[in-house]
Amino acid sequence: MSARVRRRLPETCRLRRVHVNLFAVVALPCLLVNAAAVENESKMAAARAALEEAAYEKAFLLFEEPAQEGIPAAQYQIGMMYAIGQGVAPNIVQAIRWYLRAAEQGNRDAQYHLALHYERGLGIAQNLDEAARWYREAAENGDPLAQNNLGLMHARGQGARQDDAEAVRWYRRAAEQGAVQAQSNLGFMYAAGRGVPKDEAQAVEWYRKAAEQGEAVAQANLGSMYDAGLGVPEDDAKAAEWYRKAAEQGDADAQNSLGALYANGQGVPRDYVMAYAWFAIAAGQGNAKAEGNARFVIARMNRSQLEKGIELYREYWEDFVAPFPK
Repeated sequence: MSARVRRRLPETCRLRRVHVNLFAVVALPCLLVNAAAVENESKMAAARAALEEAAYEKAFLLFEEPAQEGIPAAQYQIGMMYAIGQGVAPNIVQAIRWYLRAAEQGNRDAQYHLALHYERGLGIAQNLDEAARWYREAAENGDPLAQNNLGLMHARGQGARQDDAEAVRWYRRAAEQGAVQAQSNLGFMYAAGRGVPKDEAQAVEWYRKAAEQGEAVAQANLGSMYDAGLGVPEDDAKAAEWYRKAAEQGDADAQNSLGALYANGQGVPRDYVMAYAWFAIAAGQGNAKAEGNARFVIARMNRSQLEKGIELYREYWEDFVAPFPK
């Protein structure tokens, strides 16, 4: 996300009450600086237009010149294009090189992507300390994704000191900018009482903000709050509603929980076929509780129900997880 930044002229260009001869001396450099800035902005505008038109090779060439001249936004864009092979052959080493050049000039997008590469060891040796360093740079520049990830590193004690209060501080800064993962994470911290006093109502509030934007973990957690009556009145129907939203995005915990509601007839009509299908999907994704739950309902199903459950399981797996193995 880019922002229009008001460029300040060099201080020499801001002189006012000066002798006419001195003004003549400083005016020429100012005009040159302004002309170069206008030219670079023109090149960047043309490059962005080519990118929007999916003329990727043209865009790459147009970004390349201002990037070589040290324009950080262009350097970041060249890095992105190398990373995803857009208008140029993919080259992760070159991507990192350009991210670094832009990051060192304070480009927060480049700082964030450089941190991701260090965190995951993509094209560069994994280094959590460097990841945290660059996340912090981007976070302090206001990048919400970096703020969330820096919060995670503090929460886990990876690359940064373990400090739940510091994690909460960064989650909150990101969450207040609308970052859904940060909202979900902040909800978890309130639910668990980590870094903040335990407050289930606040947990529900933050889970809901993220859940309404489609974040699956928040949807599952909001379902569990309704299921248990934590921070909200117990409501099995609303629990089923939120579990279903998360389950249909492939969340195995939500799939298991939705299956349990069907098995028990809570919030939805009792339906062992539906229960089996959701348990089987969750179990197929490694949810150990769902394996036991599937066995529980199988013992209560007749052959026809089990056949329908298997058929529904295959259908749901295709829809909500991945194409079924042939």
